[in-house]
Amino acid sequence: MNKTLTHKEIQALPDGSHAIGGVKGLYVRKRAEQTQYFLRWKKDGKQQTRFYAIGLSLREVREIAYRDRQLLNLGLDPKEEEKKAQAAKEAEIEAKRKEEERRRFTFRLVSDEWLKEQIQIQRWKNNVTGEKHARQRLNKYLLPAFGDKLISEITAQDAFLFFSPLWTAKSGTADKLYDLLKAIFNWAIAKGTYQITENPINKRGALGILLEPLTKQRTDTDNHPSLDFHEVPQFIEALTQLGSPSALAVAFSIVTASRFKAVRCAEWSEIDLKNKVWNIPEEHDKMKGRRMRQVLLSDEAIELLSYLPRVNNYLFPSGSHLGKLSENAPSMLIRGMDTQKAAIDGRGWKDFTRRNGAGKIEPVRITQHGTARASFRTWAKNDELGNNRKFDQEAVELCLLHARKDTYRGAYDRSQLLKERRLVMKEWGAFCFSALRASQKEGA
Repeated sequence: MNKTLTHKEIQALPDGSHAIGGVKGLYVRKRAEQTQYFLRWKKDGKQQTRFYAIGLSLREVREIAYRDRQLLNLGLDPKEEEKKAQAAKEAEIEAKRKEEERRRFTFRLVSDEWLKEQIQIQRWKNNVTGEKHARQRLNKYLLPAFGDKLISEITAQDAFLFFSPLWTAKSGTADKLYDLLKAIFNWAIAKGTYQITENPINKRGALGILLEPLTKQRTDTDNHPSLDFHEVPQFIEALTQLGSPSALAVAFSIVTASRFKAVRCAEWSEIDLKNKVWNIPEEHDKMKGRRMRQVLLSDEAIELLSYLPRVNNYLFPSGSHLGKLSENAPSMLIRGMDTQKAAIDGRGWKDFTRRNGAGKIEPVRITQHGTARASFRTWAKNDELGNNRKFDQEAVELCLLHARKDTYRGAYDRSQLLKERRLVMKEWGAFCFSALRASQKEGA
């Protein structure tokens, strides 16, 4: 074995390559005033060389060379192992960088970026209160619950715990918060920079399964008093028996799940009987701005229209001067119907889910809006009838002409879900007329 040279002895060596001992195959190459250490070995009969960085001390070189020789004894290539170690080091550095970056992506930061972009693209250009309401819902509900959480770590379970106290008690508020939260998550996914690939705010995923027991209990009690959907067919039958413009207008609003403003202002020119479509102009809609106003008409809705005489261009003209029906026409009509029915059965047309300040049931007379909208919605997601799974719930919202607030649906838009909406309205129309059909069959 070669003599183990000291630093001083190495310095005295002439230019050239020299074995310096201490580790098998360890050499030094001297050229002019430059000194570089290297290790030699053979692999598959070919000589291999690994040079060490200039500037390392002799002690450091021997320590590294000793470890390399141990690797060689194990059948490993020091150069390959160095590459692996360097790659692992770089991967660790990159992982730390990504983790530090990820730690910045709190829900508060992401929602703030989302809001800024929505303002920039003028999302609420035609909705003067849109930005205000979004900010209010963020500040009052979402930021206190999720603000300091990493958006990538918010789970369906987190969302369930948030929605649980709201889902049945304040269903309208819960739905608005759900839409907002889902839109923010979809935006974050679309951006591709927030370390998130799946949206936990999805009724068709784990969140929907967790919320299902609560969904069955929802009655939209924070909205207008509404009729239990099971009683809607009897109510429609009673309305058609009355046959007045007000009664038929209310019946039409229920069968089409429409707001009464659009119904009372409706003109024959808006009705496309061939394609079974009602095109509501913006001036007849309560909600302004760019949104869908096309109502798909069921056979039952068309049948109601056939009952109407065309005395002028209004579908439901006022009896006195043939102008539009009064805004108060539904409430006056329902008040009379409720009083009359209550005298017979002691119930009347009531919402029996309402509670007073003491928490006790206090039945309240139904409203046109609640029955046309909330009753329809409750029916459409009822699990007893299987509707919750039968119908596309986004199509249900579109039947109510609720805006699709998520800008990033892309291919999922599916032409406004026309097929799915047709199915919903067909089934709803048949359900609404079921009592009338049974009476007609008996009388035949």
